[in-house]
Amino acid sequence: MPNSTGKHRDPPTVVEDHEIEHFARQNGVTIEQMKRLIEEHGNDRATLTEATKTLRESDDQDTSGADEVTRQARQQATPMHLGKTTRSG
Repeated sequence: MPNSTGKHRDPPTVVEDHEIEHFARQNGVTIEQMKRLIEEHGNDRATLTEATKTLRESDDQDTSGADEVTRQARQQATPMHLGKTTRSG
């Protein structure tokens, strides 16, 4: 069914900091890497998804920094309160 307003919808974009953080975690890259990809490719989600796949594939080929990137991405994806136990009593 066509859009009732007759206007064309723009593709979804990544613009705000919280969106960048979420999209970086979702695609397995660091926030800094995502910001660089946005600078290089723009903020279209489909384009950025393809760019992150390419980035991850190139990181897999050059394993020297892959472990550090994975560690950083996991830290960003895990809220600080998880993993900490509280004492009861």
